[in-house]
Amino acid sequence: MDTFKDSVRSFSSEIG
Repeated sequence: MDTFKDSVRSFSSEIG
């Protein structure tokens, strides 16, 4: 489930 975490991290970085 690393891909999911990576996806969320990328999204968070964009909104962050």
